[in-house]
Amino acid sequence: MPVFIHAKNIGCYSAITGELDPISIINEARRLGKKLFLPVIPAHHKSMTFYTCQCPLVKNAWNILEPNRSKEKPINIDQLDIIFVPMVGFDEHGNRIGRGVGYYDRCLSQAKKETRPVFIGLAYESQQYRGISPDSWDVPMDMIVTEKNLYSR
Repeated sequence: MPVFIHAKNIGCYSAITGELDPISIINEARRLGKKLFLPVIPAHHKSMTFYTCQCPLVKNAWNILEPNRSKEKPINIDQLDIIFVPMVGFDEHGNRIGRGVGYYDRCLSQAKKETRPVFIGLAYESQQYRGISPDSWDVPMDMIVTEKNLYSR
């Protein structure tokens, strides 16, 4: 995808059960010399920030691998070119179902409209639903990539 080829700073995630594992995207980004950033979710509040991931990853309170905040540096979301987002479900309009806590929606909604990254949801084709009714705070994806298709709004 041209958006991936031209991107310099890429936000991704560490997959947990049921999520499409982005390891092939991470490996290709590293091969192409792109800078990778992963989310960090502090246990004491519901905010999420992307950090560099050059040191070994550590497990957070939810047993998800993430960068070590004491050794890595945060990045402003508007400095990312792409953010790959995990999904539990999606529809053909770019609406996403997450795990229901809202970390991604709160984080993505902070991006400035004129400089925001491209939001690309990753899911399995079997996770597609018909007509998800988004809430006012839900942030739609610009694209959704599955093992079979590319959906674009």
